[in-house]
Amino acid sequence: AEMQILLSRFGAIDGYNLDGGGSSSLVFNGRVVNHPSDGALRALPTNFLFFE
Repeated sequence: AEMQILLSRFGAIDGYNLDGGGSSSLVFNGRVVNHPSDGALRALPTNFLFFE
């Protein structure tokens, strides 16, 4: 419920809850910016791409 309130305050239309497990990776400008638990990226069938 708290996340819904925060997203609403910031004007979000959609929100996604990612599991945050070892398969979750955040890449920004071609650089991995989080620390996957495996120590490396996994090949995954699902991606979220954000463009400005």
